[in-house]
Amino acid sequence: MPTDAKANALEIGPERTVIEITHVGVTAEGRAVKVTIAVAPVHYLTAGYELRSPDTRRSQTDDHASR
Repeated sequence: MPTDAKANALEIGPERTVIEITHVGVTAEGRAVKVTIAVAPVHYLTAGYELRSPDTRRSQTDDHASR
């Protein structure tokens, strides 16, 4: 449940469920360079993700570089 401050900021009732998503952007060396925190009522949120393994990303980068 949201705090009163978050409920007011989101213009929702305090009984509404919210989700808090923290995303940390990192460099190739693993250094954090950007942090984004998003808070949204769950009934507003639709998410889709495409996750690739490091090996898949590397092979696709190699493919693009060789063109």
